[in-house]
Amino acid sequence: EMDGPWQVGHKTADEYGRLAAEAARAMKMIDPSISLVACGSSNRRMPTFASWEATVLEHTYEHVDYISAHTYYDPSDGDRASILASAVDMDNFISEVVATADHVAAKQRHTRKLKISFDEWNVWYESRLQADLDRRGWVEAPALIEDDFTAVDAVVVGDLLITLLRHADRVGVACQAQLANVIAPIRTRNGGPAWRQTIFQPFALTA
Repeated sequence: EMDGPWQVGHKTADEYGRLAAEAARAMKMIDPSISLVACGSSNRRMPTFASWEATVLEHTYEHVDYISAHTYYDPSDGDRASILASAVDMDNFISEVVATADHVAAKQRHTRKLKISFDEWNVWYESRLQADLDRRGWVEAPALIEDDFTAVDAVVVGDLLITLLRHADRVGVACQAQLANVIAPIRTRNGGPAWRQTIFQPFALTA
């Protein structure tokens, strides 16, 4: 998420693109068989979305295999209709990144089609996080973002999985974030039980 001003090491698209191209060339000199992912936008709502991808890919297209995409959907405001329509947003997101990548390919006369690494996606009650941090203050190694998911959340995750499958011609990697405890389909307790949450079920059925 190099486009995010909150990141240590944040860069402009030009700065990051040049560095990523140099790193990619060096890495492939050592091992030409590796697949590389260039950092796309942190999410579709970023003010630099699409222009970030275009600039980064103008530097890196010939050296990388994927451009990354991240998105989370927050049901906290109780707007059930909107959260159930999350897959529409993901569908548009994928189409826009593909269109941007294909524009760069046409501009630079590449015949190879770049793919998307959708390496972060899930339902996340993100707005609860800051309230929780404000309430607790500083705690060493706290349990964070251990959301409890509902049946509605499971439907949303199922819809997102279907969307990813519909775009499998261009989405080459798709990683649900995370696996255990942090916005996760599996929860655990130290020295205690582990259990599957509702969002585990659509992922298991799709797998």
